[in-house]
This record gives sequence, C-alpha cells and structure tokens, in this order.
Amino acid sequence: MLTKHADISWVARNSQIFSADEPPSPSSQTSPDFCWPSDLAWNTPATDRKLPQLLGAFLTPRTMAALEKSCRALATRSVAQFVQRLDEHGEADIDRHLGARLTLAAVRELVGAPEQGWDDPANCHETSESSTDAEYDRQTEALHQHVAALVRARPTDPPPTAREVDHAVAGLLVPGCRTTRTAISGGVRALLEHPAEVGKLAANPGLVSSAGEEILRWTTDSLQLARGCTQDIEIRGQQIRKGETLVLWLRAGNRDGDVFPDPDRFDIGRFPNPHFAFGGYRGHISPGANLARVQLRATLRALLPVLPTLELLGPTAPGVTAVRRRA
Repeated sequence: MLTKHADISWVARNSQIFSADEPPSPSSQTSPDFCWPSDLAWNTPATDRKLPQLLGAFLTPRTMAALEKSCRALATRSVAQFVQRLDEHGEADIDRHLGARLTLAAVRELVGAPEQGWDDPANCHETSESSTDAEYDRQTEALHQHVAALVRARPTDPPPTAREVDHAVAGLLVPGCRTTRTAISGGVRALLEHPAEVGKLAANPGLVSSAGEEILRWTTDSLQLARGCTQDIEIRGQQIRKGETLVLWLRAGNRDGDVFPDPDRFDIGRFPNPHFAFGGYRGHISPGANLARVQLRATLRALLPVLPTLELLGPTAPGVTAVRRRA
C-alpha cells in the first residue's frame, strides 16, 4: 500500500511497470479469504486512451465555457430553493436539498438529457432520507442510460465495447455527480467548522477557485487505485515482486505533509494544491474533472451570501450536512 504523494504519482505515471489491468483472481492471493475492496479502481491505459473519443464532445473548452455560464444560473436557482426550504422549515440538509439535485441537473444539461420529475417531495419537512436516496438513485440510473446511449452512438472504429461504455459513463457521472455532491456537502461542513475561512472567502470572492481545490482535497471520495507490478522493483526499501498488486491510497496522499504543509489544516488559500480527488496525479485523471470544478465553483459563488448566516446542526448521520440560520 502506497500512502506518500510522490510514490502514488510515480506509480500512476508509469503504466509500463505498474499495470492497470484487471486484478488477479482471489485464488492467486496468499489468503483464501482475500477479496478486493469494493472501491478499488482498475483502469487500463487502453481504456483511458479511448475516453477522449467517447466523451470529447461533452468536454471541449467551448462546451465547458457554456456550462460555466449555465451552472451559475442553475446554482443561483438551486441555492434560492434551498434557502426557501431552510427558512420555511428552520433547517435543511446541504446534501439532500442542494447537492443531490444541483449535480444531477448540471450533468443533464451538459448531455441534453430530458428533465426528470422529482417524485419524492424532498422540499417537504417530512420527507425521509431513504426516500430521497431512492429517488436520487432512480434519476442517476436514467441519466446513466441516456449517457450510455450517446456514447454507443459515437462514430468510433471499432465501436466501443461494453466495458468502454461503462468506463466512459463513469468518467462523467462519478466526478459530475458523486464527487461534486460529496464536495458540496463536505465543503460546506468544512467551511462552517472553520468560520475564519468563511470570513476570508466572503472578504475575497476571488478565492473561490482555490477554495474549491481545497474542498476537493479535504473531501476526496476516490479512496484508492490498484496497480499490478510487471517486474521486480523496490519502493522505499520495500521489494515488490512481479505479479504483486500495489494499492495507491489517494486520501492518504492528500494528507502528505511533504507536499501539503500542515496537511490537517483546512486552508482555502492553499496553493499549489496537487490533490488526488480525481485519481492518480498525471496518470489516471478523471475526464470529468473540469465538469466537477465548474459545478463546485458555481455553487460556492451562489452560497457565498448565505454561508455567514448558517451554522451546523449536529450530530448527524454520515454524509448529512444539516444547517440552520444563526440565532
């Protein structure tokens, strides 16, 4: 397992030595009870190289510029609805009542997916968390099917395989929905837990971009990547044999004090900030990274007038960022 930023970056870049092919079967491991973590990501270089062909139309500079403008309008509307719910009921959850809806709507707009009615009235005080999650899953699946159909229709030779289609869909939906939703919820929590940073952002809105990068570092939900060693090699005095698997622990890399001074301090002005929120630095970077950044910047700008008036409610369940107005 690699936890140092430099090691993770080096291994992620060197695909000839460290292969991203499918993991070996459990029978090849030393323990009969071995199983791969469910969030362990394997992405082959060949699959990654085809992503620009399959997703390029969605992620051009021109498309991103247009999306930045539309995301600002979307974030403004979404925050206004969130504030209305907050003032009507006295509290609201950043994740359920803002992040979940905003991220789905932004990706739908990017890919031209039809508007989905939100069956469960999440703005009502009585709405349960489980019903909101079920509705979110329903809408995510509908968006998955829409993007998959667009990817299959791309004029590539040969046509994309099922795995390439799934990988391309994930390349949009994971950063565009999951990563950004986590960053919005966790980012607001981090800001409210560090009121001096809210003050800095309110005094200097130009920090929105660097604040977004620090939030991504702080809330990274891409835990780990896997690489198979194709030859005997030594890393930090540890002998790695051909055929063995390395786990790249991305969250630990984001807290490496050799790269991030005072890594456990939340600092919206931190620069540079070469975090691993979107995968291995320079090796495996999610193609939807800019999509996530556009959404996060727009949301922070829209929330900026409201943030100084909020405080956290707690304790809450994991993933919940419940807030109310300050007294």
